[in-house]
Amino acid sequence: MMLTICIENNRVDLLPDVKRVWEDFERTVVNNPFLYDEKEFTSITECGNSPAMAKAYINEKFPTSEFGQIRISEKLLSLNPQKQHLTLLHECIHLKLLFSVLKRWDIDTKEACKQLRVAGTLFVKQRNWIASQILRLPDEILAEQCLKRDYPQLFQSRSEYYLSMRKVSFESKRYRRTDSGLLPYNIFFDIMRAEFFANLADDAKIREQLRSIVDSLYTELRTVCDEEILRFFDSIKSNLLNVVLDPLYIDCKAYQKIFLRVAYAQPSEASTLCHEAGHAVICITRGMPLEKIVLTENEKYLAHCVFGDYNDAMDSIATLIEKSKNVILRAFAGTEAAKLYGSEWGLGSDGDIETAERSMDFIELAMSLSPKQRAEMWQELWREAHKLVEENRDVIQALAIELIKWKKMKREEMSRAEVLEFVESRIRDRTE
Repeated sequence: MMLTICIENNRVDLLPDVKRVWEDFERTVVNNPFLYDEKEFTSITECGNSPAMAKAYINEKFPTSEFGQIRISEKLLSLNPQKQHLTLLHECIHLKLLFSVLKRWDIDTKEACKQLRVAGTLFVKQRNWIASQILRLPDEILAEQCLKRDYPQLFQSRSEYYLSMRKVSFESKRYRRTDSGLLPYNIFFDIMRAEFFANLADDAKIREQLRSIVDSLYTELRTVCDEEILRFFDSIKSNLLNVVLDPLYIDCKAYQKIFLRVAYAQPSEASTLCHEAGHAVICITRGMPLEKIVLTENEKYLAHCVFGDYNDAMDSIATLIEKSKNVILRAFAGTEAAKLYGSEWGLGSDGDIETAERSMDFIELAMSLSPKQRAEMWQELWREAHKLVEENRDVIQALAIELIKWKKMKREEMSRAEVLEFVESRIRDRTE
């Protein structure tokens, strides 16, 4: 059995620290649940952008081989030794389960996730992530059950650590970082994560605090979803939480039901149209090309803007740089505008980001920017886009409401002239 311990972001310089933390873990936690014959320390290029400190994987290229991997984020190295040990123990338990009782479940989960639509927008990425995380909840529940059974001397410390993680997630409102169309499922997922451990914890105070988090999350859940979704959650929750280690039991039908609900969830119409309104208003106010806003749906978008091309054949380099900055602001404005309708994380497409990155590539080349200067300008343009959206909040929201009306009337598009007339009338109303 081979085990690789990896540091993310290709941080080869941190490998000595990773090795030190791992060796300290193995000295402290004598009985590693994952029995391996060989191990190696390496770096990988994947970027750790989730809150996870570490993550266990079975090598996906050779699923029949006995090859386990634990990916460590830089954040883990900043924890105190006890939290490092508890995190690594948790991941080793995951590997033990994935190579034994959960092997079939892991294969089926990966097959289900392969059927998810390929991400084309930020919404689809978020939807795929929530759907896949829900299917991995039994793995989390069983890992904690296994830790309590096999390492009872560490379970109180683990319980305190788990409570602290749930508190951070709740207090930072991390679950709100998604489109409003997915928000009920994200909140419900956090409810499940708090409630299963409340049922498992021995310490009465920890149980009480976790259930308090559950109650607060339910209060918020009721404000963001309709009665039908609430009834669905209530009907399925006990089945989802009924996960047993010995003998293994998972209600596969219940998990399939909620997976399919999430997999076919749609973005909220309001946040989508507010996203497009953000693009359009910035185009109008900054004199950028805009042909129309298309309101008919296709396989990729509920609606989308069609931008014209700048006539830049005779432009100077300085003018081209300013136009490129405008293109970036236009892209960012869509994501910032979507936040006006409950999409705290924003709703954007890969196309927006790709367009912004191409424009940034030109600016970097034209201005001979260093990587640090490029990153600073990128952030500066994000801040400027946020400011522009805030300054035009009333116009963007009004245009989004108008677009909703047009969709209900089965109008297929709003032309540039119609957008211009609407935006200018709203700006006049603001100044009068």
